[in-house]
Amino acid sequence: MIDWGRYLRDTNEIALRSLRQGVTYMSKENPTHGEKLVRINFNPAGDHLTDQIKQMTAELIDICEANKDKDPRLAALAITGYEYACMFAVKMATTGK
Repeated sequence: MIDWGRYLRDTNEIALRSLRQGVTYMSKENPTHGEKLVRINFNPAGDHLTDQIKQMTAELIDICEANKDKDPRLAALAITGYEYACMFAVKMATTGK
């Protein structure tokens, strides 16, 4: 079973580490590959947690995309896994709303 609390803590840690290293999120007007895949602009409820999940997932996807030359197959699998996790994390975040 997936521990979503741990997943969110881990992705938050990665995002904070990236920010400390100077990596920033792209604007929504000029979305990155990761932002396009998670549909960063789609949040009809305006839910803050959904925005946070999508931003962190987009950052992880962008890291994989930037390093896919190391192993394109593994990068593609990781990206697909992040998309899948994002979908269920957003579902968890919006349950009951």
